[in-house]
Amino acid sequence: MNTTKKSLWAAGIALLISIALLIGTTFAWFTDSVINKGNVISAGDLKISATAYDVDMRNTSGQSYEIAGVNNGNKIYFEATGQNLKNDSNPIINESLWEPGKSNAKLLTVKNEGSLAAKLSLSFDVNSDGLQNALWFDFIQVGSDGNLVGEFTKRPMSELASLGKNREFSLATGQSISFILVYGMNEHAGNDYQGKTFGADVTILAKQDTVEKDGFGSNQYDSESRYESISAESLKADLAAGGSVVLGDDINITPEGNGVDDGSLVPQTTITKDTTMNLSDKTLSLDTSKTNESLPYVPSLIAVNSGTLTLTGEGTINAEAGYNTAYGINVTGGTVVIEDGNYYGAMSAVQVQKGTLIINGGFFDLAPTIKSDAPEYATYLINCIDASYKDGSAIVKIKGGTFVNFDPSNNAAEGAGTNFLADGYKVISEKHGTEIWYTVVPE
Repeated sequence: MNTTKKSLWAAGIALLISIALLIGTTFAWFTDSVINKGNVISAGDLKISATAYDVDMRNTSGQSYEIAGVNNGNKIYFEATGQNLKNDSNPIINESLWEPGKSNAKLLTVKNEGSLAAKLSLSFDVNSDGLQNALWFDFIQVGSDGNLVGEFTKRPMSELASLGKNREFSLATGQSISFILVYGMNEHAGNDYQGKTFGADVTILAKQDTVEKDGFGSNQYDSESRYESISAESLKADLAAGGSVVLGDDINITPEGNGVDDGSLVPQTTITKDTTMNLSDKTLSLDTSKTNESLPYVPSLIAVNSGTLTLTGEGTINAEAGYNTAYGINVTGGTVVIEDGNYYGAMSAVQVQKGTLIINGGFFDLAPTIKSDAPEYATYLINCIDASYKDGSAIVKIKGGTFVNFDPSNNAAEGAGTNFLADGYKVISEKHGTEIWYTVVPE
C-alpha cells in the first residue's frame, strides 16, 4: 500500500514537472505564406501630334499626290520638313493678294503619340466678312496605302465648319493619318469681294476611343468620353449635357439678353445635371468689348439650376466685364463645389439665390474698375439673396480659398457679422498694397 502511494506521488510530481517544462516551450505549428509585391496601376496617356506641310513643287522627291481636278491633274509635291503645330503656333494658311482662280493646298498629318487609342475630330471656327462666299475647299483623306480616299469635290467654304463636326477618325496608338486641304477662289468671283477677308481657327480634337477593354471585357467604359470645349457654342452644349467637361481654349462669350428691359439676371449657360468642369489653365469670360455698354439685364456666365457643378483646374472664370452688375456664377437651385481656380466678378464672383455653394479653394476678386470706383462692392464678392439665406435655402460653406478685401468669417453680405465659414475653419489675413487678402485654413 505504501509502495503504491509512493508511486502515485512520484507520478504526480513528474506530471507537474512536465507541465512546468511545457510552459516554457514554443509550439511549432505548420505555416506557409504567399507574397505578391510590385502591384501597379498605370494610367495611359492620350497624346497627339500634328504637322503641316506646304506645297513645294521643287521637292520632287518628297510626298506627292495626284488629285483629279487640281493643278491640271499634275502631281502636287509637299515640302520634306513640315511645321510642328505643337511647337509652332503660326497660322498654316497666310495668303495675300488672293484673286479669282487662285488655289493652294496643305498636307496635314496627325499621329497618335500616346498609349491609348484615340478618336479625332476637326473643328473650324470661321471668321469672315463675306469672302467665304467666293471661296471653295475640299478636305481629302490619304489612305494608309498612300492613295486618296474618295474623289475631289469643290465645296463652298461656308460648309467648312459643318464638315469638321460631322467627321470622326479612329487612330490606334502609334498610327498616323493624313489629309490634304485644297482651297481656292472661284473664277467668277466679282468685284464685290475685293478687299474682303476670310479666317479660320483650326483645332484638332482627340478623345478616348472605345478600343481598350476593362477587366470585365467591356470596351464601352469610355463611350461617353468627350472632346474639349473650344468655343462658346460647344461649351454651352457640353455643360447642358452634363458629365465631364474640359475647357480646351480661352472662350469669350458675348452677353445675350432676354429681350426684356427689366434688369433681370440672365445666365449665358444653364446647368441642370451633375457636371465636372476642368478649367485646365484656360479662361471663360464675358466679352470685355461691351465694358462701357449699359445693358437692360444683368449677365452671369453660368447658372446652376439643379445637379452639382464641380469646378477644378487652375483656370479662370472672369465676369469682370465692367457692367457693375455682372456675376461669374449664379446658384439658383443646385450645388456648386469650387476646388481651385480664379473667379472674378463685377458685382459678385459667386451668388447663391437658392442652393448650396461649397468653396474648398481658389482665388476670388472683383473687377479693378469696380474696386476703384465702388470699393464697397467687395461686400458682395460672395453673396446670397437675403431672404433665401435667412430661410436656409441658400447655403454657403467656405473651407478654403483666398478672398480680396472680403473676410468670409466676418462680412456684411447678408448683414453685419455674416460668417460663411464651415465649422473647423478660420481666416488669416495678409496685406497686399492697399488690399487685404483673407485666406481660409483649418483651425
